[in-house]
Amino acid sequence: MESIINALREYDRFLICTHTEPDGDALGSVLALTEGLSLMGKQVTPYLDDRPTAQLRFLPGLEQISYDLNGIANYDVGIILDCGELERTGRNASRIGQIKLLINIDHHQPRAQTGHLRLIDPSSSCTGEIIYRILAGLNQPITRNMALNLYTAIVTDTGSFTYSNTNRATFEMAGDLVGRGVNPPEVSAHLYQSYPASRMKILSRALETIELTGHGRVAFMIVTQDMIKETGAGPNDTFGFIDFPRSISGVRLAALFREIEPGVYNVSLRSKGRLNVAALAGRHGGGGHTNAAGFLFKGSAADFKQEALEYVAAASWDRDGG
Repeated sequence: MESIINALREYDRFLICTHTEPDGDALGSVLALTEGLSLMGKQVTPYLDDRPTAQLRFLPGLEQISYDLNGIANYDVGIILDCGELERTGRNASRIGQIKLLINIDHHQPRAQTGHLRLIDPSSSCTGEIIYRILAGLNQPITRNMALNLYTAIVTDTGSFTYSNTNRATFEMAGDLVGRGVNPPEVSAHLYQSYPASRMKILSRALETIELTGHGRVAFMIVTQDMIKETGAGPNDTFGFIDFPRSISGVRLAALFREIEPGVYNVSLRSKGRLNVAALAGRHGGGGHTNAAGFLFKGSAADFKQEALEYVAAASWDRDGG
């Protein structure tokens, strides 16, 4: 961390970015670090390839975000947050890669090393937790707006403190952020009580696709392009759908197939106990955590279903908490 903190102090012009379809951790981390560096007198451009979901548009600082990338030579440092692979930053990935100094900060174990300086901490509940520590290392006071962004990062990436990545440090940090002016019920209302009707329509369709197999240990759900068109759902309306098959009693592995185009799916994986879905995702160029991972899959959903069943069948259930 020391080398990264030194770089943040030394340089003046920063581009901060994250993965496409940014979630609460990605967006909250970008906005919090942007404000922190700006208060230090730095020139900072937060960049996103996709616009945030409606549920995240309450976060302060969104008006600063750029969705077009110009003048790469204008930046001394590029900071990639919550994203272990450069290509996942989107259509300008190759240009971002040209920045003289790249810093990668993430809590996911990446498939390959990205950036010149790296801070990868899988023990952290979210990238926002790492940003919190970096700001402390910079002796940068956390404002209420920064606290709101970091609290949102924690809440969304821990499933409101229900996932296995939640620990004592998570609660201590959240408590500190609440002490800085965050209103937890207000955050929850924005995140979980402001869904568009289109989300409910496509959720009802997706729930009908849930398939239990492997003696009830594996659950699959699928969202097709036809379903999206018929319900008028937006590209972000399916966030969190994976939690429904995962919540079924007895299920140890849940998979959500979200069709991007015919024969191409974004696959989200969730598990319980010690069943390592990151290893399963890694077979297809993806990654993540032991209990949460994802990847892009090209082929028949039925083919991956069979692979998932075999993966679960080969697991030791005494060891993996089954």
